[in-house]
Amino acid sequence: MNMFLPGRRLLDHIARYVVSAGGIAVIVAILAIFFFIFREVTPLFATRTARLVSRFPLSAIPSSPAPLQIGMDEGKTIAYFLSPDGVRFVDLSTGQTILSDDSTFPLSSRMTTVAQGGVGSSRYVAGTEDGSILPLKMGVATSFSDTGERMRRPLLRMSGSFRISSEPVIALAY
Repeated sequence: MNMFLPGRRLLDHIARYVVSAGGIAVIVAILAIFFFIFREVTPLFATRTARLVSRFPLSAIPSSPAPLQIGMDEGKTIAYFLSPDGVRFVDLSTGQTILSDDSTFPLSSRMTTVAQGGVGSSRYVAGTEDGSILPLKMGVATSFSDTGERMRRPLLRMSGSFRISSEPVIALAY
């Protein structure tokens, strides 16, 4: 029985260090979690400020008729304007109109109302004067040139329109 005692003492000694190291690792992990939560919550208590980044006239915004929907992409580089005559995209750094691949989709009649498919959604439906519904999907595609420069361009996709009435659509919910 005495011959196993030195091996047992060695195992007890190793186990003490392993258990201690595990306990310290748990404490460090909990402190790291608290630090992460603190860093995420502190901006909620800071004073909000806004500053003007740039100003330019948006000649691309239709003055008449007024836009039905205005928005911008999540990167805040391209704005869009849905008006009764169609969709326009504007580069926010220059104020110039950008043509998308499908921005000249055929409108059978003028848009009368627009509804977005939820907060932050890129899906819309537009009602027209002739009683049709146009499902639209708008977004921004990112690609890279041969030199590695990032290029962003607007995308506009229209699914098949369908007629729901012979009268103009005046309100939509989506």
